[in-house]
Amino acid sequence: MSVNPSAKSSVLEPIPYVVESTPFKGGHRQVFKEMTADELAFLRVKTDADRAGTDTVDAPSWTAVDVSAALDGDGPPMPTVFSREDGAHLFYAGKVHSVHGESESGKSWLVQCAVAQTLERGGSVLYADFEDDAASVAGRLLLLGVPKHVVVDPGRFVYVRPENSLKIPVEAAAFAQLIGRDFTLAVIDGVTDAMGLFGFSVKDNDDIAAFQREVPRAVARRTGAAVVCVDHVTKDADSRGRFAIGGQHKMAALDGAAFVVDVETVFAVGMAGVASVRVAKDRPGHVRNLGGAWRRADRTQLVAHLHLDSTNLDRTEWRLEAPENCRSASGGYLDRWSSSREANDGRVPPDVVHGAGQPVLGRDRRRE
Repeated sequence: MSVNPSAKSSVLEPIPYVVESTPFKGGHRQVFKEMTADELAFLRVKTDADRAGTDTVDAPSWTAVDVSAALDGDGPPMPTVFSREDGAHLFYAGKVHSVHGESESGKSWLVQCAVAQTLERGGSVLYADFEDDAASVAGRLLLLGVPKHVVVDPGRFVYVRPENSLKIPVEAAAFAQLIGRDFTLAVIDGVTDAMGLFGFSVKDNDDIAAFQREVPRAVARRTGAAVVCVDHVTKDADSRGRFAIGGQHKMAALDGAAFVVDVETVFAVGMAGVASVRVAKDRPGHVRNLGGAWRRADRTQLVAHLHLDSTNLDRTEWRLEAPENCRSASGGYLDRWSSSREANDGRVPPDVVHGAGQPVLGRDRRRE
């Protein structure tokens, strides 16, 4: 198989691929040969040109960057996707995030609440699901109040259930076509299963880096979406800290924020539950600024409580509440933090100090 890089088009054309005729009992079947790395790379850069409506592909990534243009912005981006009740947002457009927690911690519900909010506010969502199915996810969105005509509109909500690697040419072409448009939010639900499908090990940092480049970062870069990867944690609560299951590069590779979800009151049909949402990493730096006390043990801060009420079987009510002792969307601490100071005669409670403008548990680092 060969791809001619000189053949350029403003429309994504079917990518030619080679098939073999393989005998089996009763006849023959066609087997797809895998793309080479060079062919897959050309497909990706070609798709960028097609999306821009140009007749040329992107310049090589080692081309010098215009630093002056890069400095024309307003600094690190502000989060603009998925807001708490006070209006503070948690996800950054065009960045990759992680939401991880134990099974039944509420992590998928949290992300699906973000999907519902995005759709209700007129945005568009891509949902790549490696664990569940369309009926379950769409059913939850209906329970969360998203109108059915929005859920079934492919211009607003796109659901995919990949079961083959991007090394298969037709799958790579479908992926390129899928990310050839803009989205507000993109979800990759089931990172462990996704990496296995792609032949990557969750414990190998090189494999993690390759997966991040091929899928989450590609989606973020080409669609402009806030990409959220839903992941699991290890069984040992004492040793896992703030990390998802597998290699540490899962955290290091994120250019957005990472969140740990812990159930406080169990979720179930006919019940109301609560989960805590703690920020474990925030590369741009604007989400930690919304958090409460910094917990030294795992270096996380509480940024929200997810309240989910399924006592009405026909409708699931939810809200993302700002916790005590955190900054509001306007930049000031919430009243409860002020109240705690008043209860201590205007002094900061002895187990809490201020550091870098935030309440921090433990010693006062300014004196170290």
